[in-house]
Amino acid sequence: MAVVLVVMSVLGLVVAGSVQPLAQEADLAAVRVETTRAFFAAESGVAVVIGMLNAGLEPPEAGTTTAMGRQAFRFIEVPQGGAGGDGGVVGDVVIEGVSGLATRRVLLTIE
Repeated sequence: MAVVLVVMSVLGLVVAGSVQPLAQEADLAAVRVETTRAFFAAESGVAVVIGMLNAGLEPPEAGTTTAMGRQAFRFIEVPQGGAGGDGGVVGDVVIEGVSGLATRRVLLTIE
């Protein structure tokens, strides 16, 4: 009986020790997914700026936020027209993508 009890205790510790790293790996995978979604949200903001500039429109003002379900992108820094010699927009656009607790920034340089 004592041997069976010791073996069962050891097996219980082995199982408990193998479950904890799996839980940590699952948490890490969730963070990676949120980070990727935040990056893609920021990339969506880049597509908006490029589309507006190609259409001859002024880009959104700094501080503008667009939500897309659980993700969002906001314009942190946006140059306004008139900075270039031809009256076009020139400078750096900083766009921040947010998904859950993850945040990623993208820098777009317009020349």
